[in-house]
Amino acid sequence: MSDGKLERSYWDGFVGRDLTDGEWSWVARWLRVYGMGNTEQAIDEAAKRGKDMNTRYVSGMLRKWREQGSVTR
Repeated sequence: MSDGKLERSYWDGFVGRDLTDGEWSWVARWLRVYGMGNTEQAIDEAAKRGKDMNTRYVSGMLRKWREQGSVTR
């Protein structure tokens, strides 16, 4: 991916603040395991539901989508 989406600064901007080191490690893992499309979508969905950047919530969404076969890369 050459559009900057693997850079931490992209994700800081995506969530509207600087990610903690722990949050960034989760995002990096999501990108490796689930792929770009669903990671961005799950974080956006979590934010819409008032969950901000709750890593457990987003991880659960990604895991559920993967089990349902909805994960895109």
